Parts: sequence; structure tokens; C-alpha cells
Amino acid sequence: MTNKNEAATYETFKYTVKRIAEYVTDFINNEKDKGSSFSQGRALAYKEIIDVIQNSLTENDYDLNEFNVDFDTDKVL
Repeated sequence: MTNKNEAATYETFKYTVKRIAEYVTDFINNEKDKGSSFSQGRALAYKEIIDVIQNSLTENDYDLNEFNVDFDTDKVL
């Protein structure tokens, strides 16, 4: 793979993670405290997704803040 392709892949991944983080933020601001089973399920799903992303980024020495996922999922979800 060329450096151009690697950079494009990195930027695409970064964009995707930031979009997921935006969905989580929107959920926290608008839906988290509704208490329905559906909302509880979404919270768990988002928590698991963000945990996987955070662990993968940390294992590969990426800055969580750069991807907008530098938060404690146990506290916010």
C-alpha cells in the first residue's frame, strides 16, 4: 500500500470513529435518561463499540482525543 492510500485509510477510519462519537454524544444529550429498554440497549451497544475502539486505539498508541473518544464510557453511558 502506498503512503497516499495509508493516509486515506487513516483519515477514513478517523472520520468513521468521529461519526460514531457524534452518535454517542447525541444519544447522551437526547435519549440516555429516557429509561426505556430500547434506550438501555442502545447505551450498552454504544458502550461496547466505544470500548472496542478505545482499546484498539490505545493498543496502537493513538491519541483518543484525536478521535473524540477520550471519555469514560462507564460514567457517560
